[in-house]
Amino acid sequence: YDTVKVRKVVEPAKEQKTVVPAKYATVTKTVRTADAGMEWRSVLCETNAGPSLVTDIQRALKAKGYNPGTIDGVVGRATMEAIDSFQTRNGLAAGKLTMETIRALGVKN
Repeated sequence: YDTVKVRKVVEPAKEQKTVVPAKYATVTKTVRTADAGMEWRSVLCETNAGPSLVTDIQRALKAKGYNPGTIDGVVGRATMEAIDSFQTRNGLAAGKLTMETIRALGVKN
């Protein structure tokens, strides 16, 4: 006889549940808060921003203490700088000549 080592089941296999806690993260997501809609807005373009309107804008800027440069009916660098300053100081959207800015200047279009 020889002595050999064998494996013998001492306790049968069993299932054991381990609770793994959930992980959370804060994420940003976009949600619709209202239905889409259409709105008509008057915009400024080459058709309605002719030299006479630009001249009126330049005069209004000058009257309000802004320097639009030469009053020549052309939207040049000095005119745009004056428009930007006016918009910034009056809480208007800056960067482009808008109908809102024209109204704030008191210019009739």
